[in-house]
Amino acid sequence: MMEIKEIEQYTKTIIPNLEKELIKEKNTSKLMELYNLYEDVLCLMAPYDFSTFNKFLEFEEDKSADNLGFHHHRKNHMFEVHDTLNQMEIYDEYDVVLISLPPRCGKTTYSIRFLAWIMGKYADYTQLGTSYSDNITSSFYAGLMEIILSERYQKIYPNAPLINQNAKRQEIWLKVAKRYPTISFVPVGGSVTGRGEANNYLYVDDLVSGQEEALSPIRLEKLWQIFTANFYQRKKKNCKMLVIGTRWSVFDPLTRLEQMYEGDDRFKSLKIPALDEFGESNFDYTGGFDTKYYLEMKRVMDDLTFQAIYQQEPIEREGLLYKEDELQYFLDLPTDKIDTVIAVCDSKALGKDNVSSPVGYFMVIVI
Repeated sequence: MMEIKEIEQYTKTIIPNLEKELIKEKNTSKLMELYNLYEDVLCLMAPYDFSTFNKFLEFEEDKSADNLGFHHHRKNHMFEVHDTLNQMEIYDEYDVVLISLPPRCGKTTYSIRFLAWIMGKYADYTQLGTSYSDNITSSFYAGLMEIILSERYQKIYPNAPLINQNAKRQEIWLKVAKRYPTISFVPVGGSVTGRGEANNYLYVDDLVSGQEEALSPIRLEKLWQIFTANFYQRKKKNCKMLVIGTRWSVFDPLTRLEQMYEGDDRFKSLKIPALDEFGESNFDYTGGFDTKYYLEMKRVMDDLTFQAIYQQEPIEREGLLYKEDELQYFLDLPTDKIDTVIAVCDSKALGKDNVSSPVGYFMVIVI
């Protein structure tokens, strides 16, 4: 194992200096020496830094192509993502991390790479992953197998070879054959009995299937009950949890987990909206989405949907009887006779929100 100080010396000084030298060097033979040294250093540090792991995986990829150089194109725009994952794993700052991002920006690909990184480091341990459908968890399995079978991954983790895999059950064993695999995936509605446990990491990715489910508090409550009964209770002592997804509702599992862990020093919730405070895209990189794209999405969607899915700020629709643009506004209060005073109280109950009690004066105004 490498100490934190040594890791930081490589990631903050040695690797950046090598990258600068590679740009400046004009002598061909010296350039090749630097190139080979740089590759060796990346391979050495890949198990100890998630960003370096990504750099080494795509070292030979054509960075000018939209569909290659995944981390290269996103490393600045999504720095908070891989930095937070490093803080959870290398610095051991968090036990639970929630990351909510807009659709199709690369959150799941980063997560699959994170799981591959973890599996090579802790091949003797078990991980458990889930999502809303078998098709999605199958894609996780396929993505992991693609990385694990790559020559570069095997260079990083020569002591964690692939021992066995089961595509039908979505299970992978590294290093040693044992009862529970290094990782197994089960859709949230599937049976977990006898399938595995999470003694190292529990991975949760987009439990809500779409807007239809998100609009039903009853279905979301049922989803929460299934998740907690089938998966959350399989998280063993000292197991960490990574939850990735898009916000849909104040009742979705992502938001409920955030409320549950609120105030816990070992918990972090990272939310990156599609548009920043100046109305500009946070994901305008090669292969990403520019401001024009997000403004188009905002134009065709209702405001509540856009705020939830793209800005990661869900607002509950149920009970929204009066829309802001349908209300009448007064610069001066009417002086007509007050017929009655009405007050309604929405109590706090068991949640972590606040009491709401608006008071209204009711009067008939003849125009």
